[in-house]
Amino acid sequence: MNFLISDNYLLIPVPGEILSFAISARAWIYGFTFQKQLFAIITDISVIISAAIFENLAMIPVVNKTDLHQKIKEITMLKWKDILAFALHGNPEPDRRVEKSADEWKKELNDAQFRVTRMHGTERPFTGEYCESFEPGIYACVCCGTELFDSSEKFESGTGWPSFTQPLKENAIKYIRDTGYGMIRIETLCNTCDAHLGHVFEDGPKPSGLRYCMNSVALKKIEK
Repeated sequence: MNFLISDNYLLIPVPGEILSFAISARAWIYGFTFQKQLFAIITDISVIISAAIFENLAMIPVVNKTDLHQKIKEITMLKWKDILAFALHGNPEPDRRVEKSADEWKKELNDAQFRVTRMHGTERPFTGEYCESFEPGIYACVCCGTELFDSSEKFESGTGWPSFTQPLKENAIKYIRDTGYGMIRIETLCNTCDAHLGHVFEDGPKPSGLRYCMNSVALKKIEK
């Protein structure tokens, strides 16, 4: 979803007759039609923002751009209830799929990468390359190259594994209910190639409350 902030307005492109930037049921969305063009008003429980029409844009007056950016981010970010819904009722469709045999993956990956990503293994804590790395960059799947996390969402969890609060895109990660080892957890996979990445927990920092606990060997960092 792309927003353009001018000096006085938040401009939300809404092409055609489809609400293409739909924020999903987590946000309060109200749509209206004018001359066969669909527009949307973003609200939250306590604040109703009215929209005006200007060509193919919905224009929302902005009082404080920084606060509005943060509000939009908080409304649209994934929360624990969303993770549970994906794990129990189905995951979002990925942008693409990459499917290979175990032998093909084994030829492309080193032993540690193959064990973690294709055999659902776990690297030892505090040993991963990205455990204490906080330089700017994008973290992608080591198997298929799908971009998964931005370094701006990385935080020090003290667990010994790289930890993030949000994925780059809602459909980047697949969520699976994991009942192994006598526990009930939510496993995270790359939604493009099904590589095992780690698990996600509900003990992360606010406002999302999520902690994506990842294996370093399942990731490759792309410098910004």
